[in-house]
Amino acid sequence: MVQAVDRAYLAIRTGIMDGSFAVGAHLRAEPLAEQLGVSRTPVREALRRLDAEGLVNLVANHGAYVRGWSRRDMEEVFDLRIRLESYAAELGAHSMPDGDITRLEELDRRMREAATSPAPGKRDEVKELNTQFHRVIIEGSMSRRLALLLSTIVEAHLITRTFHTYTRADIERSMNHHSELIAAIRARDPQWASAIMQSHLRAARQVTLGAMPGFAEDEPGAVALGPAAGTPSLVSGRQALDGPA
Repeated sequence: MVQAVDRAYLAIRTGIMDGSFAVGAHLRAEPLAEQLGVSRTPVREALRRLDAEGLVNLVANHGAYVRGWSRRDMEEVFDLRIRLESYAAELGAHSMPDGDITRLEELDRRMREAATSPAPGKRDEVKELNTQFHRVIIEGSMSRRLALLLSTIVEAHLITRTFHTYTRADIERSMNHHSELIAAIRARDPQWASAIMQSHLRAARQVTLGAMPGFAEDEPGAVALGPAAGTPSLVSGRQALDGPA
């Protein structure tokens, strides 16, 4: 039973994170169970777990819906990221292994190449590389509890998929922040690393919120940030991309 719950949880969560389940999609236990080859009980338990993480809204006798985001939601997530990820960068400047710093440099190089390439699909590549970049910094803090806290906050933030709101100048600024952050960590300067991460996320906050004037101020979860939901499926394509922060 536990394995079935974990499998259902991971499959549904992945579908939410990669856009297979659009914001507002109705997630019903019976068709999901059929798709996943499990009974409805582990699917229901998986949906309860996702509700606790804030990724879905459970409605009594109606199943679950992939959450939308209000301006208040986004402000809260950015505020948490600014505080916690800047602390992760500070800790990383103290304790990140040299091999991880080299990994950050490689990710930065690849992101710059992808960001300037006219080839189709490159923004998707930047998104994945950016996710890896922030993950290396978080794990480089060498704080398991901090990493656990941030994993949920950062990944939940990524479902907003706002990369299409970034101008070329926004992307260039984000890449420059990454390079300076690496320099601060390489120099083992925790205050510098923390300050750069704060600047990086504050800039992302300004771009993201500025591009979302239609968000409801007082109705958390009321406004969809993605396309209108159709029939949800774990095999449908991605809907959009997230920003580089």
